[in-house]
Amino acid sequence: AGHGVQVVVADIADDAGRQVAQSIGGHFVHCDVSRLEDNEAAVAEALARFGALHICFFNAGISTGCGIGEDFDLTRYRRAMGIHLDGVGFGVHAALPPLVADLRLVAAPVGLVDHRARPRRPHGAKTQPPPRASD
Repeated sequence: AGHGVQVVVADIADDAGRQVAQSIGGHFVHCDVSRLEDNEAAVAEALARFGALHICFFNAGISTGCGIGEDFDLTRYRRAMGIHLDGVGFGVHAALPPLVADLRLVAAPVGLVDHRARPRRPHGAKTQPPPRASD
């Protein structure tokens, strides 16, 4: 937080999450990212508290605590995948409507820019612009 940025820290570990939020001047909300409802509640809290959502950073992750061989543990594996995969999917699903609504504020001015004027190849190498109807 800082420079006018408001931050919501969402974490399943309440004490650690509160500590991080407090250390950066942010706001804490409990969230198990493997649950769609928790992601929706975290986004709702951000919207209620700050009125908009501009950026999301999905950073939750854990180790499975097991290998893929004889020590494979399906419960641990599914818990990790619920966080790593479902957490991102659920987070994006919950955050997408307010993020898209925010983009509408700049869509019209951005749409006025003629992006054909400077097409690029990979790595930024310039190419010839496509011919225009008036050429």
